[in-house]
Amino acid sequence: MKKWIVFVLGFVSGAIFLFFVLLIIGKSSSNDNGMTYFEKPGKCISTKEFEVIQVIGDGYALAREIVDRTSLINIPSGLLVLVTNDNGELYYDDQIIEVPKGKCMRQIGVYEYQTKSENWKTVPIVQVMNE
Repeated sequence: MKKWIVFVLGFVSGAIFLFFVLLIIGKSSSNDNGMTYFEKPGKCISTKEFEVIQVIGDGYALAREIVDRTSLINIPSGLLVLVTNDNGELYYDDQIIEVPKGKCMRQIGVYEYQTKSENWKTVPIVQVMNE
């Protein structure tokens, strides 16, 4: 009878141990899509227009800041950001995102992703907010 109780207790303790190990592994390898958000919004990054270069899921787009917009080409500044959408609008490639007067693109986090050439990049996550 004692051997049976020892077996059951060993089985239960092994199952509990396995549960905690899997919980730790799951938390360390959880997929958060490379997005890290700040507790409070950061500083304003830009008040200029942005051109969407790639849509990433619903409500997110990689976009570059436009310094000068002529009828033929948009001249980018080199600033690349991940734009979130707070009003439910879906983004599309080559879309121009205009920042309304009195508002700015405020940094709310950072986004880390791997490019097709397998390089890692980190860009600010921004959202249109009051200045």
